[in-house]
Amino acid sequence: MDLFPRRRSSRFSSRYQERGAEPRFDLVLWGVPVVLIGVSGLLIASTQRQVAGDSPWLSQGSAVAALLAALLLVISRTTLLQTVALTVCRWIGLQLQTPRLPGRLVGLLKFPPLFFAGVGGALILCKLTSMGGLWLDHWLTGSVGLVLAAYLSRLPLQRLSLRRSEQWQAGTQGPLPQENRPMGDAWAPVILLALLLATIAMLLAVNLFGTEALGAQRWLALGPFQVQPSEFAKLSTTILVAAVLDRFPIEHPVDLLRPFGVVLAPWALVLIQPDLGTSLVFGAVVLWMLYWSTMPWQWLLLLLSPLPTALLGALHHRGDPGALVVQVVWIAAMGIVAWRHLPWRWISAGLTAAALTATSLGTPWLWEHGLKDYQRDRLTLFLNPSIDPLGGGYHIIQSTIGIGSGGFSGAGLLQGQLTRLQFIPEQHTDFIFSALGEELGFVGCFLVVSGFCAWAWRLLKIATAAKTDFESFLVIGILAMVMFQVVVNVFMTTGLGPVTGIPLPFMSYGRSALLMNCLGIGLVAAVERRCRQTRPFS
Repeated sequence: MDLFPRRRSSRFSSRYQERGAEPRFDLVLWGVPVVLIGVSGLLIASTQRQVAGDSPWLSQGSAVAALLAALLLVISRTTLLQTVALTVCRWIGLQLQTPRLPGRLVGLLKFPPLFFAGVGGALILCKLTSMGGLWLDHWLTGSVGLVLAAYLSRLPLQRLSLRRSEQWQAGTQGPLPQENRPMGDAWAPVILLALLLATIAMLLAVNLFGTEALGAQRWLALGPFQVQPSEFAKLSTTILVAAVLDRFPIEHPVDLLRPFGVVLAPWALVLIQPDLGTSLVFGAVVLWMLYWSTMPWQWLLLLLSPLPTALLGALHHRGDPGALVVQVVWIAAMGIVAWRHLPWRWISAGLTAAALTATSLGTPWLWEHGLKDYQRDRLTLFLNPSIDPLGGGYHIIQSTIGIGSGGFSGAGLLQGQLTRLQFIPEQHTDFIFSALGEELGFVGCFLVVSGFCAWAWRLLKIATAAKTDFESFLVIGILAMVMFQVVVNVFMTTGLGPVTGIPLPFMSYGRSALLMNCLGIGLVAAVERRCRQTRPFS
């Protein structure tokens, strides 16, 4: 069984579309982020204990109450779990009955925007009564983001497609029902162009008028709030690339200029902030969407070939005797791949070899003049952080110590001593996974990673079942955006990768990143609603 099958057009998902699906709440799509936001709020509260006082009002009792509230939400939305819960309560002697409510009231209570708005109102009340903190900001931002996502899930995303029904029907065999066709709205090009211009304008404003912190200029001050436009640029760029790939399929190498041309300006503006981590996310999203568009994997290999070439060039520059031989073999192999799978065989092979040779020769210069000192340290010190234990290697050393001290089951929520003493600077943002490892141990880390994997698998199934190629590309782009950040962040905090400043989705503190991830959920939910022919929620 192929774990990641080559993407087939959504036109072939008729079995999925004909299934008599009843309106339902997607437990994995919405439940996993809700639980992650709830747990991470408690971890953020733990990292702020020394700042806010050793005895914050958020105790173990409130933590248990928050987890029970999340459990009740899940039970109330799932008939099977509700039946099991009632059976268990009767078995232990509790006589519980489901209250009989009028139909309209039941519909209101089951409407997620109303639920999340109620949660947000309660959190605002806590904020006004001076019971706040970063953890409360995180929960409040998550509630607002989920409300926006719930309303966003009602949008007909297929109308953003640049393809008309006539163009789509010309490439198929016979007509399909009207609701299955990608009916692009006449205003779709205008909307997409406005989205691109707005993205570029926000990133330009950051570079011109942005707020500088921690050596980078990444934020815009909008009243009392600090907004990071690069986070929203990731989602807008994903939408734009999905529309381009839907309208202009990749059939020839020259077709790659369109998606790369769309992402070039946002990527360059983010890179010069500088924000190396976010710029890597752009590349991962585009490459995965290109693979999903049925582009030959050999072309993808050629696009990625400069990375191993640069690494081998750096090793050769440092005096590694075997790097030159491996580098020559690698460049020759890529030339053969280009000769076999690209048009104009000899020209393509020659240009590939010349480009890789130039990459190898230019790597030392780019290393010395293209990267800042802290960026070079981040890319190398993870291999041996003990070289600079009080400088560039400090974060990795303390993070691995914190995760290791958690053992199998952890010290318990709000009980981690290393987290309490704040050995890791800014632990509530990029290094929240180390707090998770210390307080919930291996079990907590395993459950969180498993939750992300289940969420990714659900998005993969939605992308396969999407009714239009645009919607399928969009879901895959959001999946790549989130999971790339998860993998990089987990590797970073466990010492298996360099420190890149990429947050852990739904868990790291950051209003802009959390809102962007919640909006991504809303877009995926809109696709899931349409491909299952259901109402937005039930």
